[in-house]
Amino acid sequence: MPRVNALFWPLLAALLVAGPAGADTVATVNGSTIDSALLDAYTEARALQGGGGSDYLDELVVQELLVQEAQKAKLDSSPEVMQRLELQRRSVLARAALSAYVDSHPVDEQQVRGHYEQMVAGQQGGEEYKASHILLASEEEAKTVIGELDQGAEFAALAESKSSDSSAAAGGDLGWFQAERMVPPFAEAVAGMAAGSYSKAPVQTQFGWHVILLEDSRETTPPAFEAVQEQLQQQLMSSQIQGYLESLRAGAKIERP
Repeated sequence: MPRVNALFWPLLAALLVAGPAGADTVATVNGSTIDSALLDAYTEARALQGGGGSDYLDELVVQELLVQEAQKAKLDSSPEVMQRLELQRRSVLARAALSAYVDSHPVDEQQVRGHYEQMVAGQQGGEEYKASHILLASEEEAKTVIGELDQGAEFAALAESKSSDSSAAAGGDLGWFQAERMVPPFAEAVAGMAAGSYSKAPVQTQFGWHVILLEDSRETTPPAFEAVQEQLQQQLMSSQIQGYLESLRAGAKIERP
């Protein structure tokens, strides 16, 4: 069967949704009507695909013509088409079930705030660092760089010319980070340094030998509630949906021969 253009697939979903009684007729094609409910459903489906500026009614007219041609050729009774339509029907029903669940189990602001407060409590007492580094292949090379720093060389210039890390172009700048984001030897070294100092001994990790400059440190500040509200709400809803799906599994008799 030839591959159908993606623009035609939204119609399949729209056709599976029965329009309300009394919907206005917006077009008639060889005696078959296209009503406003179908047009609305198709428009919504196309909008989700990123469609814009199209004449959706004209698309529906063309599709109705193709549907009629398919029915004349009895393609609607071919096993492959029937299977595709069944998959679309199941997909629409599954999405409808999830949508109904979400509508009846909304995540309210109180739940989101509670989740936010737990997140903030877990971050209390944390610290983050602003550092740069120079990554070298050997301990000897790292010691040579430290010697140059002791002689007054500029850290950023040495990073640009000697570091093998991708941060070299930015003078070795790693920006702000929490210690747990780094490998343990690097994190331990940074945590033991004073702001404005560089490591007096090379720090070895699986990536090589590092010379580190700790520029500053500060207590972690949690983001404002408004900045993460939508993200947290999505996380809670995702978790809630996962729990719903797990409960359906737990309550079902599933056999796999």
